[in-house]
Amino acid sequence: MEMTINTGIPQDQVTKVVHVKGPGHTYVETIYPNGLIINYDMLPDGTVNVDCNKPLRLEPDGTYTPVMD
Repeated sequence: MEMTINTGIPQDQVTKVVHVKGPGHTYVETIYPNGLIINYDMLPDGTVNVDCNKPLRLEPDGTYTPVMD
């Protein structure tokens, strides 16, 4: 399964912080200039848990867009 989050922010403007990288899992925090923060916890079985500080709206095309009030 693939998950696409439409942020509209170029990758060169995103700060990526790898907090944990090891055999158990990798935990990455991405910080966007508009205040959006998305955390990814990647597990060895291929599962990726996503946590976002804004709600994500499911779009008709199957992608997600953060609701930035």
